[in-house]
Amino acid sequence: YNSINLTLQDSSIQSSYRTHSYYLANPTTGANTARIDFSAGSYGSFGANTFSGTNTSSPIDTSVNANNVSTAISTNITTNNANSFLHDGVTSNGGLGSTGPDTGQTQNYK
Repeated sequence: YNSINLTLQDSSIQSSYRTHSYYLANPTTGANTARIDFSAGSYGSFGANTFSGTNTSSPIDTSVNANNVSTAISTNITTNNANSFLHDGVTSNGGLGSTGPDTGQTQNYK
């Protein structure tokens, strides 16, 4: 982001499929570029969210990840602070069929 490396917040790796979450607390304001580089022969997608009014000294409340090789994906998370934002990601080789948001969730990227 704006030539600044982000901090790795969490990783989930199952076989050759990976999901990573990164963050940058208190970034510069204005129009900036978020960029990700993939190594040769790899592929993926990414998205970026921005928030204002967050705790800039400790922006991550809590995290959890689950590696699951079955047809159902489920995990639980308990936040410590009111008004927490939840972010989740699913990586699949297609064996799950279609995936999508559950009740009360909004899908931002596909």
